[in-house]
Order: sequence, then C-alpha cells, then structure tokens
Amino acid sequence: MSGPKFGAAVLIGRFQPPHAAHLRVMLEALDLAEHLVVVLGSARAPRTPKNPFTDAERATMLRAALRSADVPDDMVSVVGVRDVYYHLPLWVQDVQSAVHSVVGEDAHVALVGFEKDASSFYLRLFPTWSFVPSTPHGTLSATEVRAALMAGKWRALAKRVPYPVLPTIWAFAASTDGQTVEADARAAEKLSENGVRRTAAAVVVAGDRLVLRPRDDAPGAGHLALPERIGWDAHDAARAAAEALGLPAATLLAAHQDARLLNHPDRVPGARWVTQAHLFRLDAPTGNPADWWPLSALDTESERIFADHARGAQALLEGWPTPEGA
Repeated sequence: MSGPKFGAAVLIGRFQPPHAAHLRVMLEALDLAEHLVVVLGSARAPRTPKNPFTDAERATMLRAALRSADVPDDMVSVVGVRDVYYHLPLWVQDVQSAVHSVVGEDAHVALVGFEKDASSFYLRLFPTWSFVPSTPHGTLSATEVRAALMAGKWRALAKRVPYPVLPTIWAFAASTDGQTVEADARAAEKLSENGVRRTAAAVVVAGDRLVLRPRDDAPGAGHLALPERIGWDAHDAARAAAEALGLPAATLLAAHQDARLLNHPDRVPGARWVTQAHLFRLDAPTGNPADWWPLSALDTESERIFADHARGAQALLEGWPTPEGA
C-alpha cells in the first residue's frame, strides 16, 4: 500500500458554513497528503448574509467535523486569507504565503478542489502546485445551507451539515449577531428592489490617518465606513466628506487626487450597489478626532469595516492597477 503522494494538500473555500460535501473533500485530500491546509477565504471580514460566520467559528466547525471522522488535529492547519477584490495577484500571493507559513516553500503541494462553475477559476492560479480535482459530491452548496439557516429550517439544515457543526450554527442563530445578519439581509433585499444603488465615497487622508465613521443604517449599521452619499462624481464625494468633517466642500475638491470604481458583485451581499471612491489628501486632520483612524486600521480593523471600503481605500492609496473593463 503506497503512502501519501504529497507533502501537503490545500483546500480553499469560504466554508460558510462547512457542510457534508466539504467534509468528504477534506477526507479525500488527506488520502493524498501528510497534512491538510484549509484556507479560509473572506477572512477577517465583517459578518454579512453571505459570510455570517467568523474565522474562529469556521475553524471550530471544520475541526469538529474532522474530529468526528477521526482526523487528529495535528494533521490539519486552518489559515485565513482576506478578499482582495481588485487585485487578484495580491490575493494569490497572500494564499501562497499563508500556505508556505505552515508547510514551507519546498513542500510538494496538491491543490484540491472541484471546478463546479466560473467561481472556481482560482484553482488554475497556482501553477507551482499540482491541481487534483476532487470527486463531485452531488449539488450540495453552502448557499442552500445558509438559506435553510435564514429560514429557520432546522431539519433541512441538519441533513446537510456534519452533526458536530450544528452547535456553532445554533449558537449563532440565537445570538444578536444572527439577528443583525438577518436584518442586513432584509435591508439589502429592500435596496435591491430599487435597482442599482450608486454612491460616491470619500477616502480622506491626512498624513498617516484617514476618515472612517460608523454607519447609521443597515446593511452594515455600526460598521466603520468611508463618508458616502448618493451620487457619483468628486463633488458628491466632497459633500459627503464636508458634512462629516465640517469643512467647505470646496476645500475637499481642491484636495481631490484620484478616483476608483468599486463594483464587485459581492461587495454588499444581496444588494446591487456600486460606488465611485474618490481620494482627497488634506494637510492635517480636522473635525472630530474620533473619526480619524491610522491607515493601519484598514488591516487591523478589517472585521469592523463596511463592504469593500478597506480594500477600496488601499487600492487608491497604493495605486493598484485598474482591472480591464472597469
């Protein structure tokens, strides 16, 4: 009987939440390799209807499911990688770095996955790893599991996930976080009824600080966000920033430097919402000091920042290339 063919197997996914097909694929991967690295996508992001569970909750559910299949904890590592909607090469680099931090750069790696549709394109972005297609396990998806969760269809949900995953799901559903995600789903659905929402957002920077303020409305009530209002051009973004900072809009317009479209379809799950983000550079912070955050907060506070505002601000500040067709 031959041993594992690879030093490590890698499985990339959001696992929102882990379901029965996920478990079967993980067990297949462990037949191939000495160690499994599960990469959690959409890491360190705020809860949304599409990503309701935190990194810690997903890791807990994954490990509980694997333990129920007699997989020792030390055979599996779980790492998180943030979304990078507007700079795919950076996301690829982040995934590779996360995996290499566990198994080293010289490990013989198998990338395991199922090419189910266009969303599986990422499986071909790692040419130095060997792609190993997983066996199809029916049509079960996390989308239908989340739908059962939101509808409170517990019997249907229980049939689709490993039993050890259920306590974390039940705890979430009974929590204020669960109620907030449900409210966000309703708010996004209501927004979508009015067609595409177009807004202008202001990335206001002074030295090593930028403006982030808590949102008042769902979806994302309480999340930190860039100043934003209905509109599109620099004048609209300047007015949003002026209202936040108590400055004349003309002062902001004089500091306008650049703009970028934020239009990823998953940026506000359930809503059709596109934003033109505008960069303004001031000489010094002004207004309420509590509204000025260190630029490092775009990374350290990512779980509290609305939609793709953190990555959109980084794209403008770091000069990420503009995708074709944008």
